[in-house]
This record gives sequence, C-alpha cells and structure tokens, in this order.
Amino acid sequence: MRLAVSSCLWLLLLVSSPAAEAAKKKENGQRCTADAGCKSDRCRPGPSHQLGDGHSYCMAADRKCALPSLDGADLGTKVYLGDTELVCRDPKQFGRHPQFYRAQE
Repeated sequence: MRLAVSSCLWLLLLVSSPAAEAAKKKENGQRCTADAGCKSDRCRPGPSHQLGDGHSYCMAADRKCALPSLDGADLGTKVYLGDTELVCRDPKQFGRHPQFYRAQE
C-alpha cells in the first residue's frame, strides 16, 4: 500500500512540475490566446485579423509578424488572403506590435 501512495505522489509532482507546464506550451505557428501559452512567450495576431475573423499565433522572437504554421514573418513580407494583399508593418506611431495591415493602409 505504501508503494501505491508514493507512486501517486510522484505522478502528481511530475504533472505539476515546470517541465510539464512547458510541455503544454505551443510551438510557433500554432493558435494561441496569450503570450504565456507559447514556448516563445510571443502570441500575436495573424494576418486574418485584418479581415475580422483573425486568430493569434505563437511566433519566434526574431520575427515581427505572426503566421499560421510558421515561425513568423519579417517586416515587408506580403501575404494574400483571397484578393486582399497584406503587408507585415511596424506601426510604432500607434504603440502596437508589428502586424499585418492591408497594403493600401
């Protein structure tokens, strides 16, 4: 009986350990809702945010804009959603993070 209690305690410690929490964090390019949910600690709006149906994605620290299934994009990268051209830009004058904007904005 003592072995069973020790095993349960060990399992509980393993599940709640920092390593177990880090394993739950998402990879770059996966959908996220907060920085804390990403291994990179960077959750940013993806390009479809500009069309009103956007999701956020985890992205690499050396990238400027988030993209689904990828590490992210650099400033000036263009993507197309249907007929809409979006460009990764840095809107420092608005105090926001870099993200995709319609090319004509």
